[in-house]
This record gives sequence, structure tokens and C-alpha cells, in this order.
Amino acid sequence: MYIYDNKNLPEFNHLIEVLTKTEFHDRLDKYIPQEIINIVKEFLDSSSQKLKRVFPQEVFIVLSLHLTKIINNKQNEQINFDLNQIVNKYQEEYILSLKLIEHLEKKYKIDIPLDEAITIVLILLLNQ
Repeated sequence: MYIYDNKNLPEFNHLIEVLTKTEFHDRLDKYIPQEIINIVKEFLDSSSQKLKRVFPQEVFIVLSLHLTKIINNKQNEQINFDLNQIVNKYQEEYILSLKLIEHLEKKYKIDIPLDEAITIVLILLLNQ
């Protein structure tokens, strides 16, 4: 959720503005690698079925942007949250997020901090 919290920063504001005015996948690849688009689409489709919930376009966009940033190793910001409360309240979302992180770590041969799973959970909860 920190992307929206910091939407006035130039690095996020423009992307959010452009992407939210865009059709679901129309020109998304201009900002996000197609491979990430595919991974996020597959993840949200699977999560949607398991959680019996439809995720809005904003979740797709924010998650895609966030994962692109993780993979590019440009993450410098921290989120303050009560980890235990989020994990306990949203266990299914947390487990799915851990699986996504594991997939990304294997695919890109990178280490992703576990707190990123919480960020992914928060993104999944947008508009809930």
C-alpha cells in the first residue's frame, strides 16, 4: 500500500495515473515486463479462485509495479505494520503471498525479504 501512500512522489504518481487510465493490459508492458504481467495475472487468477474474491484492476497494477521494483532491487522503503495481526487475520492471503515470493526467488535467483509477503497481502486487500 505504500505506493498509494506515496502517490505524490514522482516515481509512483505518473505510473499510477497512467496505469489506472489504461485498459487492463493495454500498454502495461511499457512500464512492467511482460513476464511480470503474466506472473501477476496467474497469481491473481489462482488467488481469486482460492479466496473466492475478484480483485480489481488496481490490485493488478499495484502488485505488478511492486514486484517489478522488488526484482529490480530498488526497494528502499519500509512499511510499518503489526505483522502478527495481519498474518493471523489474513492467513490465506499470507500463504499465497509466500508462494508468490518463493516462485519469484526461484525464477529470478534473488532473495526477497519475508516482509514483502505482508506488502503483497496489503495489496490484495485494496478495495476490500
